[in-house]
Amino acid sequence: MNWLKKLLNAITPENKLKIENETEQEKPKEEDTPQPEKPTVIRPTLYDCIHESGHYLVSLLFPNEIRINSLNLDKSQFKSEWNGQLHITRTTPYESTDDSEKLMLIFCAGMVATTIFSHGKSYVLANLSNFPRNPAMMHTNGGDDDNIAIRNLSATVGRDARFHLQGRWVMWNGYQAIFNYLMEPAVWSSVELIAQTLFESDAFKMSHDEIQALLADHGKLEELNGPTAAFLAARYPLTKTKLSQMI
Repeated sequence: MNWLKKLLNAITPENKLKIENETEQEKPKEEDTPQPEKPTVIRPTLYDCIHESGHYLVSLLFPNEIRINSLNLDKSQFKSEWNGQLHITRTTPYESTDDSEKLMLIFCAGMVATTIFSHGKSYVLANLSNFPRNPAMMHTNGGDDDNIAIRNLSATVGRDARFHLQGRWVMWNGYQAIFNYLMEPAVWSSVELIAQTLFESDAFKMSHDEIQALLADHGKLEELNGPTAAFLAARYPLTKTKLSQMI
């Protein structure tokens, strides 16, 4: 019945009143029926929008493995403890270690983005060797589910016969890789653009096509080509040396 809920939510208050009045005219008049209270709209914070925009930008790195559907901060549509949701579809098997590593990076990106936003790029660059080994320096923005997924995926990658690494090293390496990527000027300005657009929106939701159009209108898609190519060339194919490097 999600389509019905969306339809009802789209009707203006005036039309809703008109429909309710027409319905009442068909019934015998008894006593006034109390109207249900309108649900309270919980606006996302700018931190929420930054967090989900970080997930989105890193998902763009992997178009062959991930199909992005939408970015949603309407809290009435998902678990109450979540602050937002990036809706993606996996297009490759879960069993692949390489795919698990890419998914781990996508999960890292939300907390990395809110940490950069919270501390500022200059502070993060000066203290990057401490991220994320000092958890107190990370701004999680309610990323408990992200944390669980990151730990599980990094352990899966570390157990691969090619690497034999502790999961925490894979996790720390992934965090630092995403810190460096998101702090690229073209990437970070795209994070801020998407976040600000979502924050100022009344719908709290954008489809992948809408975000792509937004980035294109501001010249961001072309700007992202350089940092994207550099990141992929430096990180892949995965090797034990690349996964164990720390700043």
